Formats: sequence, C-alpha cells, structure tokens
Amino acid sequence: MAAKKKTKRARPPERSLRLDAVIYPKDALLKTAEAFAAIAQVAFQRKGSYWQVRLRVLKPKLADRVADEFANHALAAAVCRSIS
Repeated sequence: MAAKKKTKRARPPERSLRLDAVIYPKDALLKTAEAFAAIAQVAFQRKGSYWQVRLRVLKPKLADRVADEFANHALAAAVCRSIS
C-alpha cells in the first residue's frame, strides 16, 4: 500500500502596512481591526512615529485589496473621531 502524501495547508496570504501614528490613532486601528475580523487577522505595534500593521488575509481572493481597504477604513475612523 502506498503511503499517503501529507498536503500542507497553505498559509493565509499576509500583507503589511506602515501607517503614520499622527494620522492613524490607535483607537482607529482597533475599530478597523474589529471591522475586518471576518476577512483578516490583524496585528499592529508602534515603531517610532509609525504603526507597523500585519494582516493575515483569511479570504485569499481579497488579498490584493485588503491592505489598501484597511488603511482607508482606518483613515475614515480617524476622521470621524476628530470631528465628533
């Protein structure tokens, strides 16, 4: 009997962003991470005057657009925060 080959599961695609911490406050990133929970796992940390954001995309079809859309959503959240 032939041995079965183990197939490795492909890791979800990852994307990263570097966002200016003055423009993108932490609460805007938190709100955006919550909004994107169904399509990406989000991790971020402060690196000097920037946020380093890592996105592990759970829906591979969206991988090429997720980083840009995440930044847009976070910017909108920051603007809403500043005018409220």
